[in-house]
Amino acid sequence: MEEVALVPAPGEGSNAFTARQRWIDHEGSISARLAPSGLSRWKVVNRAVKNSVGHFNGYMIHGDPLPPLLPGLRAPIHERASFVHPQLWVSRYHDGELHASGTFGACAAKPSGLPQFTKSRESINQDDLVLWYNLGTSHMPRPEEWPVMPAAHIGFRLSPDGFLDRNPTVQLSTRGK
Repeated sequence: MEEVALVPAPGEGSNAFTARQRWIDHEGSISARLAPSGLSRWKVVNRAVKNSVGHFNGYMIHGDPLPPLLPGLRAPIHERASFVHPQLWVSRYHDGELHASGTFGACAAKPSGLPQFTKSRESINQDDLVLWYNLGTSHMPRPEEWPVMPAAHIGFRLSPDGFLDRNPTVQLSTRGK
């Protein structure tokens, strides 16, 4: 798995930006942000297959930024819902690991779920992965949203990346030249 962040190019007055890449080889929370702007994307790749320009085939995860968990650090939710802090977790597939919060969530005697699933930091290279993407919203309700909020739009997108050698919608032909 690879994290790709858009960052300003070095040099004062530079008008450019570049993509910085970091390989993620072990399970756990993907919490380190490479880009201060939060413009990170994650790409699940097959390291055995490269396209014609030398990049790995994969799927890019594009998501909305996750708002911070607003209660104070000593609030019980930080212990019970510790899986919500990073936006993305990755784990090796294991039977029975079905819920980010663990089997019983807030009713469990001790915290469970993703932090416990990933504490051994198993290798995720060339293995069956599970991606755990956190979605959430924080806002100040308007009178029109109380007591029932009509809608909040949040989400993420999974798109193929690097499977084709060129844009298939552009039909450039060199026949007859």
